[in-house]
Amino acid sequence: MTAITCTSCQHAYDELALFCPNCGRPKARTAGNDALIGKLLGDRFQIIDMIGQGGSGTIYRAEHVTLRRKVAIKILHDELSRDDLAVERFRREATTVAEIDNEHIVEIHDFGRTPDGRLYLAMELLEGETLDTVLAREKQLSYERAADILIQVGEALMEAHAIGYVHRDLRPRNLYLANRRGKMNFVKLLDFGLAKLVDTDAQAASTSVGMTFGDPRYMSPEAARGDRIDRRADIYQLGCICYEMLTGAPPFTGNRVFDILTKQVSAIPQPLPTRRPGVPLWMEAAAAKMLAKDPENRFATTTRMVDALRRGLETGEVMEDEVARRRESVPPPSVSRVMQKMGLTAEGLPALSPTTTAKGLPPLPAAVAAQVPVTPPTVTPP
Repeated sequence: MTAITCTSCQHAYDELALFCPNCGRPKARTAGNDALIGKLLGDRFQIIDMIGQGGSGTIYRAEHVTLRRKVAIKILHDELSRDDLAVERFRREATTVAEIDNEHIVEIHDFGRTPDGRLYLAMELLEGETLDTVLAREKQLSYERAADILIQVGEALMEAHAIGYVHRDLRPRNLYLANRRGKMNFVKLLDFGLAKLVDTDAQAASTSVGMTFGDPRYMSPEAARGDRIDRRADIYQLGCICYEMLTGAPPFTGNRVFDILTKQVSAIPQPLPTRRPGVPLWMEAAAAKMLAKDPENRFATTTRMVDALRRGLETGEVMEDEVARRRESVPPPSVSRVMQKMGLTAEGLPALSPTTTAKGLPPLPAAVAAQVPVTPPTVTPP
């Protein structure tokens, strides 16, 4: 057996394996199996190895040849680099995220094209792991740790919302717990996605089916219905993440996308104390308010959410004006009305695999997406 060393945990394993058996990181590409390894990008960044792959691109580890600073390079997949809409969304993401001044949002260093025409984004290199990886290992987090994570994400969203940006794809895989200045759970908000800037009506019209859906387990009721959304949709998604951090599972799951979306619109999640006995009242109240079906009943801003969580951590008190109805009464809309608003049929949606994990669901298959006329939610400024 010829052994190679994992670039993440330094564990030695068989070179024939595709993933590190210790930490699960994909085997780093080398000059022998990736043409970009060792190449100079934009006359500034030398590619060292491959970190991972996602639905929109591949992430490489690189070094700025002058500053000797390690960076992460995200290179858009070739087919997307030839798509005018995808190119515009990628460019918009790069410029917008670069404008957000918050330490909990990944820093952007550069933006350009590879010699073969693919778009790339150079950003800060993070050391740590995503929240979904942590949850897969630990199942549940302490309420103090969960609140701390939510507060940090809330601080990042304050800045994003202030310039008219709604994330719309908050889920555990997009929250990175980095090791920074001795803090092991320093949160970095990842993947602001493509075309999520709240600027023009054309933005909403250009969202593709896959991007519209995201992961239904974290989708707000208004997004599931195809209604207008604003920053409070992000707060609902944080409520789903909060529930999962405390109980080990999102509030709503199912074997079919449509079933989950219907629950997001009309079902009430099982009360936290029955899933996690001993959860403090202030945390229960905050989670219930984040998960309110009606946006008007949620925290109006992430600032209010952060204030409630901080007060709970410090004093154990519940802010009187932020106490949500724990069993919010919502008349469930008919399934046919939800389907009609979304332009969907129950038969037209794919079934979910029983082995689906918290790492998120893939976009709709191309064959299905081509036949499902989905109207993306219209985004209104915060």
